[in-house]
Amino acid sequence: MRTKTPKRKNKVLEDLWKILRLLVLIAVLVCVRYAFQMPAFSFGAVDIRPVPTNISRADILTVAGISEPANLFTLDKKEVERKLTGDLRIKKASLGYQFPATVVIYVDENKPLAYVKSPYAFFEVDYDGKILSVGKGIRQASIPIISGIDEDAAFVGDTVVSPIIKDIMGFLQLLSESNRSIISEIHVNADSVKIMTLNNLKV
Repeated sequence: MRTKTPKRKNKVLEDLWKILRLLVLIAVLVCVRYAFQMPAFSFGAVDIRPVPTNISRADILTVAGISEPANLFTLDKKEVERKLTGDLRIKKASLGYQFPATVVIYVDENKPLAYVKSPYAFFEVDYDGKILSVGKGIRQASIPIISGIDEDAAFVGDTVVSPIIKDIMGFLQLLSESNRSIISEIHVNADSVKIMTLNNLKV
């Protein structure tokens, strides 16, 4: 019967000690990760820049998956940015930090260019013709309404398909924001296009 040599025994003990140290290290890392998730580490402030106009602060935080006060140790920068840019109301988003304990969310809003009126709802449409929201009324009186054309695309995320609406939106983009804001409605019928301003002037 063969017996283990002292050298071989030492090698086995050394391997067991390495495995034990690895297990202890893993346990420590798990404990540290769990500790960082505790409420005591949620002390960070959240700043959103610039101040949003078309989407509420609460909505931005909900989409980002951030609660206040924020836990700066568990925030995943790439994941937060992915969630924010996945919302149609947000064109670009990035996450930064400001000393000593503030997370800064930089948001470039996807602002609507016009409302397209259908027989049953208003489509809020961005500069690329994408439908941002569908509602029974309008939220911003300073944004022109396009009426007289039935739009087939009726769901959020769809793109308007009417060539006439696309042409009108191209025209609106040529105007300055201040000039667009005085247009209340652009109505299209079989043989003409009427532009109505806020002071009831018709063109």
